[in-house]
Amino acid sequence: SIDLVDLPGITTVPESKASEIQSILQRQLDEDAATGCHSMFLAVVPGVRPSTNMAMRWIQDNRLQARSFGVFSKCDQAADLDVLRAITLSESTEAGELPSELGAVPLKMWVATMLKPPSGPEFAVHNFERILRQQAAEEQFFDSETPLKLMRDRSSAGINALVRHLEKDYSEYLNTTWKDSAMRKLLDKLEDKEFELRMLGVVEERERDRLAKMEVQRRIGLDSPVADIYKRFLKEFVHEGLCSRVRAALAVTTIWEGYDLDENLKRLREKIVSEVNGQLDRVTAFWVKPLEDLLTAESTVDIDITTSEANIFTGCPGAGRLRLFRKS
Repeated sequence: SIDLVDLPGITTVPESKASEIQSILQRQLDEDAATGCHSMFLAVVPGVRPSTNMAMRWIQDNRLQARSFGVFSKCDQAADLDVLRAITLSESTEAGELPSELGAVPLKMWVATMLKPPSGPEFAVHNFERILRQQAAEEQFFDSETPLKLMRDRSSAGINALVRHLEKDYSEYLNTTWKDSAMRKLLDKLEDKEFELRMLGVVEERERDRLAKMEVQRRIGLDSPVADIYKRFLKEFVHEGLCSRVRAALAVTTIWEGYDLDENLKRLREKIVSEVNGQLDRVTAFWVKPLEDLLTAESTVDIDITTSEANIFTGCPGAGRLRLFRKS
């Protein structure tokens, strides 16, 4: 995720406010430096002369160009769309003017936007409607003139393009700067904790979980006595119990009259439902005790005095003895 810190705009008047804003900006820089300089900066500049903007001067003074995105706002008020295109795409104008001659400031990238709010008092209340109108108007604006279309086609125009670039570049930036140091700290901390647990004689959680899983599989897995219990369940409970009772209920020999058909079918259905519910009530009694015995059976170590081989056996009532180490 990306945490967004909305810093106040830079101003020079009044002097007290300007000083306070500079103090806020400096605190943000100090916090960024203390946490590894992983922040990225989004500079919103109205017009098309970045070099004359105070925010650009602040970015240059603090050498933040490599971590800053530039955003041109109010592009519908730009006097020369070709100049806007040249600075945004870092290209020459049709007249051959270079971006540096036009006041461009090289950053990670520049994106042009046009979010003129729609007129009408209702949009002060219906924010979502206002945002959707602004989005549609922006798309229409960047599809109106050739220079604007060129910026759109190269993903340098519109809020959607800005969001895509932010997500992509921020992810790449973290992968190349933050990830290695953060993972190194995590692994070092994990190693320290594992050492402390071993010093206490505590089995690692992962190893304990693995052993517990093996024991459950041994007792109630595919090769356990549960398979025999299941076969007995099918034979005694399903085939000889439920199926035979339902067949008996369906073995109707009485001839029903047409006027009495619905009533007879209703009684037959109630009888079958009663038989099924009765059997379902006995499912818990059939399964709980055998499974409880398998899971709670105690294990003992058995040593063969003739071969001096040790084995672990688990006594399970009704299922024989489970051998942990089978003979090859």
